[in-house]
Parts: sequence; C-alpha cells; structure tokens
Amino acid sequence: MLGISSYDYYEAIHADDPINPTILIDMGEWTVVRWETAIDLSESESYQLKSGDAIETKDASKGTITWPDHSVTRMWANTRIVISKMEVNQNYDSIKISMEMKRGKIWSNVVRTMIGDSYFETKLPKNNIVAAVRWTVYEINLDGGYIHAVTHSMELSDISGKSLSLLPGELVSSDNIWIKKGKEILDATWETWNNLTDQTYLKTRTDVLIKNMNLVDGTEKANNIFDQFTRWILSWFPSFDALNITKQIQVNNINWLIGSNLSTLVEYYQKYQGSGFLEERDTVRNSIMQKISETKDSTSLLLSLKNSAVWDMVENTNIALPWAEKVIGNWLDQIQWSIQEIRDVISQKNLNENMQIQVKKWLSF
Repeated sequence: MLGISSYDYYEAIHADDPINPTILIDMGEWTVVRWETAIDLSESESYQLKSGDAIETKDASKGTITWPDHSVTRMWANTRIVISKMEVNQNYDSIKISMEMKRGKIWSNVVRTMIGDSYFETKLPKNNIVAAVRWTVYEINLDGGYIHAVTHSMELSDISGKSLSLLPGELVSSDNIWIKKGKEILDATWETWNNLTDQTYLKTRTDVLIKNMNLVDGTEKANNIFDQFTRWILSWFPSFDALNITKQIQVNNINWLIGSNLSTLVEYYQKYQGSGFLEERDTVRNSIMQKISETKDSTSLLLSLKNSAVWDMVENTNIALPWAEKVIGNWLDQIQWSIQEIRDVISQKNLNENMQIQVKKWLSF
C-alpha cells in the first residue's frame, strides 16, 4: 500500500513536467518532412516531432501540435510550418520555441509565461516579420492576410528593426504589421472551432492539474491517517520535496517560500499557470519578486512577473490577489488611472489612443 501511494504521489508531482512534442491529426492527411524522409500521416495518427521538422497539411485537414511545455498550435488545411527550435528546461525557467510559417493558418495557445530570455515565436515569410508572445492565445492567417491577438498581448517586429504591441482583439496585416485590419475579415468558422477546442483543452488540463495538486498538497486525503503516515515517510526523500512546498504555497507561507531556491519557485510558478490557480500563482509570484528584488541581473524576470500581475488583475474581478494588487497599485498611483480604466483600454471599450500607447508600453517585452 505504501508503494502504491508513493507511486501515485510521484505521478501527481510530475504530471505537468515537459513532454515529448507531438502532432495529432484530427482530420485529413499530413506529411512530416525530416531531412530526406517524408512521413505521411492520416486521421487519428500521432507522431513525435523534432527540431528541423517541416509539417505540411493537405486539403480538408486539421490537427494539433502539442509542444514540450504543453502549449498547443493548431493547423488548418494547406498549411506548412518548419520547427526551428524546441528547447524547454525541466523547471520551465527557459523555454525556446520557434517556428517558421510558410503558408496557411495557425492558432496557438501558450500556457506558460515566457520568463527572462524565454520565447515562443512565429516567423512569417514576408518582411522578416516575427510574432512573439509571453503568455497568450494568437492566430496567424496568411490566407486571410492577418495577425490576430486573441487574448493578452503580442509583440511584433519586422525588417525595419522596429516593433509594436497588439492588445486583445487587435489585428494587423501579415505582410505589413503597420497596417491595421478590422475584425470583419476574421475567419469565423476557424475562430469558433479553435475557441471551443481551447475551452475543452484548458478545462481538461485544469481538472487534471487541480486533482494532482490537491493530492500533493494534502487536501484530497486530509483526514486519512494512513495517508498522513505515507506523507511523513516520503517527506524524508528529496524527490518528494513537492509535498512540503505545495503545502506552504497553499497556506501562503511567504517567509518559508523565500528560503527556497529560485529555480524551485520558478518551477511552481509555471506549474500554477491557468485560471484554476490564481491565488497560488499570486503567492509564488510574490515570493519570487521578494527573493530577487535586490538582484541586478533579474530585470527581465521582474518584468515578466509584473506583466502577469497586470493580466491577473485585469481579467479577474472576484478573487482577491493581494500581491498582484500591490504591484498594480504602485503603477496606478504613478499614472493616476483606475484598474477599471485599464480593463476598458485592454478590452477596447476605451479607445483613447494615448492610454492605449501607455498600456502597450507597460506590457511590452
């Protein structure tokens, strides 16, 4: 019984670790080109990917790439991409995912925060355009000629060396990022399918993560005497440190968490991404910010954490996030705006151009 319980804990602790990247074909025919070899795939088949692979979809095809960090990219018919790089550290403190898009349309849901020098980017075929994100949903439709920030913001650059940010709902040309586009050109069928598929994927993912976290932090079997004995035995083994760490996060023990090493805190911050872990993410984010507040070489990490605090406050009105509120409060005091005004700008209910520029500047990389 002790062995079975130990294995259950081990599986729960590692359930959200990096995975092997794969494609799963929902419909139609795909080809993966690897060096001189072409691998043909059809409906319901899956295949493990490597850096350098070129992926092509045929007519009436669609399917999903699942990246090492659990982010996903969906491809439609007659689409071709080439994977330039896939490097993901065990604790997600470094994520480097890059692809070149040649034709067609893709929809990506990035489930981690890109911390420090991490990146998730798509290179387009014209004008050296690069679309980069920190944590967002975005689509690129070369058939329709547009780039669309669906949630959160994205950073675009081109051959000029200049860059601009898009807020949720904004569109620009996929040939010239300085040309704005209207929502009337959106592919409604493609967008509807992706939104529904995202909801299913995120709900399934969140349900699994919550179940595993509840087991690891002791919530699920709080009154089970045998389980308490099992946890006590396992606590002596370094590979089961997660049992104590998740418990300290659950009870908001900031002082204890600050004593943990930075790599561990970043790992749990990344594992608490998603709507089901707002309070836990707020606790870990604050622990990291306090730990690195006096470190000179942590500027990019601090910026990533501050940006995530902005989005957590903007998108959630009914959950208390005291540490995110503190970060946002200092910023709002400087610019003399309310959090509701920021929400209105991001949702494009307030189209004041000066306020949009300031918000984009704050959220820029």
